[in-house]
Amino acid sequence: MSKLRGPGGDVLADNPEVTLTRYALGLTLYLDEPYVWATEGAAALLRRFLQLAPAERLTWYTTSTLPEWHRFTPRVADDVLASLSVSWADVRVRHLFTFRLVDDLGAPGLGFIYRELDAARGRRGFLQVLLPETLDPKQLLQLAKEIGERWPLLCGVGGYVGTWNEWVKSTAFWSLYRSSQRYLGLDIQDPDAMSWCVGEGLPGSNWLTLVGDGLAGKLGMDLAALKARSWTPEVHVHTLKGTTLIQAGEAPTLGDVNALEYPSAYAEVARVLELHFVKKPTEFWGGFQEEQKTGAWLRRFVFPEDLR
Repeated sequence: MSKLRGPGGDVLADNPEVTLTRYALGLTLYLDEPYVWATEGAAALLRRFLQLAPAERLTWYTTSTLPEWHRFTPRVADDVLASLSVSWADVRVRHLFTFRLVDDLGAPGLGFIYRELDAARGRRGFLQVLLPETLDPKQLLQLAKEIGERWPLLCGVGGYVGTWNEWVKSTAFWSLYRSSQRYLGLDIQDPDAMSWCVGEGLPGSNWLTLVGDGLAGKLGMDLAALKARSWTPEVHVHTLKGTTLIQAGEAPTLGDVNALEYPSAYAEVARVLELHFVKKPTEFWGGFQEEQKTGAWLRRFVFPEDLR
């Protein structure tokens, strides 16, 4: 059982110290050219994250090579950064290598999560940046532009995103399922599951949607036509080095239907990109899986009747 405390803010009713879900202002990025990320990209982006994040709130870190979580303090930051990269002399993809830096061992509201996966084995690596929901969204937009200019991406989404407790994943996703019915602008990602699918399509769209040139070519997307399209004034298309960034509105929104907030710019972008969404995404847990609604949720702005 859980007790609702706001959009994406549930705790266990019988243990309120355990967070089930939260929401944050974040980017979920699916990565191209894993060697670049393994040698320098992930560490460089972590440094940039530490410039933006309130570092005093970051308390725990671990990797898949460590047996337990460790306390994070500014004194260990250099060692943590060093542990994230491989040298050019030993360049390789560390398949399944994972790094996590968070403020909460349950559902993080602040964090940096990186997973290295070998595309030759059918999956794509991912990186998730979680920042406070009170952060000026312009800073997230600027970060997305910097990443798109400098680092190789397959695709990504940014805006308000639900986070979840991996130790009680099914219960957490029931909470997110309820939130998804009220907050249309709240993005939900299960990057580990989506890593199997994003080589064949986009993982949805949100306030910010990033499309790498390589994936766009594979999907037959005409990026020049996308840029030249007659969008409403709320939508902006930014052409970056190797990536196209579509911005749906000046700022992100939760799209609270109870407050009659409809994210029309989100819907406009979704209707244009839906043809290129993942066709059969792996079902999210909880209510999404039980009701078989993951695909319908992904296309909620295009076929809202499918959510009923």
